[in-house]
Amino acid sequence: MLHAVLSAIQQTVPDAEVILNCRTDKLQFMQHYYGLKMRLRRSEWKQDIIKRFHLVRLSSIVSPSMSNYFTRYSPRHGVDVVFNIGGYQFGDQWHHTTAQVNMWKNYLSVLAHNGTKIIFLPQAFGPFEAITSQQIAEILHQYADILIARDEISFENLRNVGVPSGKLWLYPDFTASVKPEHTIYSEQFSGRVCFIPNYKMITSGRQCHSDYVHSFCRLIDVALSTGHEVFLLNHEGARDEALCREISEASGTPVPVCSGLNGLQTKAVISNSYLVVSSRYHGVASALNSGVPCLSTSWSHKYQTLLKGFGQEHAVVDLEDMNEATRKLEDLLTSPANQQVRKELMEKNRALQMHIESMWNAIWNFVSSVA
Repeated sequence: MLHAVLSAIQQTVPDAEVILNCRTDKLQFMQHYYGLKMRLRRSEWKQDIIKRFHLVRLSSIVSPSMSNYFTRYSPRHGVDVVFNIGGYQFGDQWHHTTAQVNMWKNYLSVLAHNGTKIIFLPQAFGPFEAITSQQIAEILHQYADILIARDEISFENLRNVGVPSGKLWLYPDFTASVKPEHTIYSEQFSGRVCFIPNYKMITSGRQCHSDYVHSFCRLIDVALSTGHEVFLLNHEGARDEALCREISEASGTPVPVCSGLNGLQTKAVISNSYLVVSSRYHGVASALNSGVPCLSTSWSHKYQTLLKGFGQEHAVVDLEDMNEATRKLEDLLTSPANQQVRKELMEKNRALQMHIESMWNAIWNFVSSVA
C-alpha cells in the first residue's frame, strides 16, 4: 500500500515532501526508487536514540497530552495531507480499548485543528457493535475528511454509524497499480504453487494452531501429488515466517520458504506463481491483480468482498471442510481451469485500473480545491 501511495505522489506531485509515519529500514531505497524528498517522522529518530542508549521510555513520564509523542500517533504541524493506509484497523475484530479511543481522538483532532486534510485510503471498516468501536467510528466521522471503504460491507458499516455520504467514498483495493520488482527470487520460484500462511487465522479463532498447520500441510501434499513444485512465502512479519518454517518442517517433504522480501519483490514472486493459496489479504490481492488464480482462507468479510470483485467469490475455502478445499485446489491445478481463470482475471483488471485512476483523480481534485 505504501508503494501505491508513493507511486501516485510521484506521478502527480513529484515535488512534495513525504514524511513516512512508520518504521522502515528501506528509506534510502524508496527515495532512490521514487525520486521523492522523503524523511522519517520526527519521533522516529528519537525512538532509535532511546532504544540505542537504553533510556527510560519518556512517554511514560511526560504529561498525558504528550503521551503519544514517541509513537506514530504524534500529530505534526505543517502537514497538508495525511494518507492513512491502515488496511483494516477499525471494527469489533480488534477489541479497542479506551486508551486506543483516546489516542485516535488526540491524534486526529490535533491534525484537523492544524488544518491537515485527513484521507483514509481504501480499507475495510467495521462492524461497529461494541461501544469502543462506535466511539472510534464517531471520531473518524468527526475528524476525517474522506473515508474510503474498499467494499460494500465496509461502506454500509460506516453509513450505519452516521458517516455522511459527502465524506464516504467506495473504491476497491488500490494496490493493483503497484508494479512488481522482479528479482532472482521471482525467477527461482516461477511456475510453482505459492502458499501464504497468516498467523491471524489462529489468533482470530478460525482454527487452532495445530489444525491450521495440518490444513496447510494437506493442501501442500495435494499440490505435490499432482506433480507441481511448491513453496511457502512469508508475506509479513516474524510470526508468519515462524509459521512458514513450522509448516515446512511438518510437511512430509520439506518445503522451501521465501522470506525477507520488500513489497515490490513479494508481489513479483506472487505474480510469477502458477497458483496461490493465501491467508494474507494482500497476498490474495496481489495474485488477483496479477492475473494469477488464487484460493483464499478467510477470517474477515474483506476476503469475500475482494474475491467477489474479481468474480471469484467461490475461491474462498473453509479449512474445516478439507474435502471441499482439496477439490477446489485440484481443479485449479489443472491447466484448462487455471488458464480460464487467468483470462477472467485479466479482463477484470482492466476495469480495476480505471477505478483506481478515477479514485486518485478525485483525491487530487479534493486536495487542490482546499489547498
